[in-house]
Formats: sequence, structure tokens, C-alpha cells
Amino acid sequence: MYFEGEQREFVHRWQTQGTWDIPSNSGTTWNGHGNKLRNRYKEGPYIIEIMERFEKRPVDCQVTPDKEELNAGEVIDIELTDFRDVFGESSREFNRIIVNAYAGEIMNGEECNIGPDYKVFRVNDGAITVKY
Repeated sequence: MYFEGEQREFVHRWQTQGTWDIPSNSGTTWNGHGNKLRNRYKEGPYIIEIMERFEKRPVDCQVTPDKEELNAGEVIDIELTDFRDVFGESSREFNRIIVNAYAGEIMNGEECNIGPDYKVFRVNDGAITVKY
């Protein structure tokens, strides 16, 4: 299985080898290879784990605002760094996150179809500056 992104990347492989050792599952036939491949797939890992380990979608990050309290109309930078996936590993560069401000407005980022108060940012090198 390959990821067809900016650059093609290998993700996972399921493989069988032909053999006549077991008459009921002779792997040199099309049916035999199919049976072996199904068994390999069922033995795991599950496809969702394969995808999560490859994509490394961010589930956690460090949030560092310029300061904690603002005056009305004041704009600050909020640094989002150290993006981590569900396994605690660094997130991949192609991941995107959605940022929303409970009170206030996000000044940068791409438009999001969820609503005007939401902005989209790409993780890239692992550091995002949000203008709030």
C-alpha cells in the first residue's frame, strides 16, 4: 500500500509465498494466495492502526501565547508546537489542524467550511503561529 501525496511513499505490505506443503491451502494457486492473504490481513495489524501510524494525525500539541491577558483590539501570536499523534510520535508535515477561538478572532490561516470562526493550518515543520 502506498501514499500518493507530493511524493509516493510506502505504507504497508501484505505478502504471501507459494507452497504446496499444505494441500488444503496450496499457495501457488490464485485461490491459495487469496486465502493466505486474507489470513495475513486478519492477523493484523488492523488497517486503522496502519493508517494512524503512517499519517500520525495530531492529537496533542504545546500552546504558547505571547501573553495570557489582552486588551480589547490587541493582536498577539500564539505558537502551536510539538504536535504529537496518538502514539506520542511527532505528527507528519501534511497534516492539517482546525483552530477556533472561543472569544476573539483568528486573523490568519485558511478558510474552513465549518464556519467563519474556524481556520485551517498545515503542520509542515511542526510549528504554527496563530494571530489572535
